[in-house]
Amino acid sequence: MSTEADIQAAAIVFRDGEHDRRALADFARELVDSGYRVGGMVQESSFDDQGRRTHIDSVDLATGQRVMINQPSRLFPDSKECTLDTAALAAAGAPLRRALLDRPDLVIAEKFSEQEESGAGLADDILAVIAEGLPILVLVPEPALACWREVTGGRIAELPCEAGALRRWWRDRTTIIEHGTTQNGDQFLETVTSLPRAIDEVFAFFANAENLERITPPELAFRILTPTPIDIKEGTIIDYRLRLFGVPFNWRTRIVQWQPNDQFIDEQIRGPYQSWRHRHSFVECGNGTRMTDRVEYRLPFRPSGLIVRPLVRRQLDRIFRYRAIAIGRLLGGDTAVASRQRGQAG
Repeated sequence: MSTEADIQAAAIVFRDGEHDRRALADFARELVDSGYRVGGMVQESSFDDQGRRTHIDSVDLATGQRVMINQPSRLFPDSKECTLDTAALAAAGAPLRRALLDRPDLVIAEKFSEQEESGAGLADDILAVIAEGLPILVLVPEPALACWREVTGGRIAELPCEAGALRRWWRDRTTIIEHGTTQNGDQFLETVTSLPRAIDEVFAFFANAENLERITPPELAFRILTPTPIDIKEGTIIDYRLRLFGVPFNWRTRIVQWQPNDQFIDEQIRGPYQSWRHRHSFVECGNGTRMTDRVEYRLPFRPSGLIVRPLVRRQLDRIFRYRAIAIGRLLGGDTAVASRQRGQAG
C-alpha cells in the first residue's frame, strides 16, 4: 500500500464545453511515440452521418483492443444518450488490472463517472493502481469531482484537461535522460536522479552488485554469473548474462575506478559495444543525494553501426527509464523519465 508520499496520480478535471477530452488520448499517443510504455484505457465515441453518437468504445492503450461499453437505447433510438453495458465495462477494466503486472511508465483511466461514484465500474481498478504507487492520470468530469476527492482523501493533484498542463505534470515528475556525441565521436547518455537518502546509503545500494538485477528491465533477462557476494573494488571483474533485442550474450566489465561515496566507473571488457564506459557519481544535495549516470559508448561496425543508432538510443532510454523508476521505488525518488538530445560535449 502506498503512503501519501508515494502517490503518483493526478485527476484530469474535465469541464464540458470548455475542454477537449481528446487531450488525454492525444497525450498518451505523444508519450508512446517518445518511447514510453503507457497502459490503461481511453474512450472513443463514434457518430453517424447525422451527428448522433452510435456507441462508445473503451480502447486498451497497450494493445489497441476495443470494447464497446455504451450504445444507443433500444427504447429511445433517436436519443443522443447511450446506455451502459455493465458487463462490457468490467472487461474495459482489464488494462488497468494488467498494469499492476506490466508496470508501465504511465497508466491512464479515462473514466470516473456515475458508476465509479457508486463504487462500481472501474473504481476498484483505479484505486488499486493508485495504491500500488504507479503513475496514473484519471479523467474526472467536474460533476464527479466532489466524490473523487472524498474517495481519494483529497490528496491527489488536479489538472485541467489541457495538453500543456499534462506535459508540465509529466515534466515535473521526470528525470532527464540526455543523449549526445562527444568530441571524439563517441555517443553518450547522461541522467540525473535525486534520492531522499544519505549518500553512504545510496552508494551502498550500488556497491551491492546483486541490486543490478532489481533495477534492470525483466525483458533483458539480466543475470550475474560471477559468484556473489562480490567484493567490489578497483580492478574487480564482473560477468553477466543478458539479452538485447532477443539475442542472448555474455558481458564482462571491470571496475576501473572506485571511490566510496563519490564515484565509481566500470568499463566493458567484452560485450556488444566496441567500447562502453559508465561513470556513477554521487553528490550530497539538501536532505538527500543526487546521482548522475554518464555512459560513453561506441557502436561496433562503424560506419554501418550508425544505422542502428536510433534503435540503440531507444533501447538505452528504456533501460535507464526502468532503472530510474525502480531506484525511485526502492530508495524513494524520481519515478519517471524524459529523454532529450544534446549536441557535442567534451
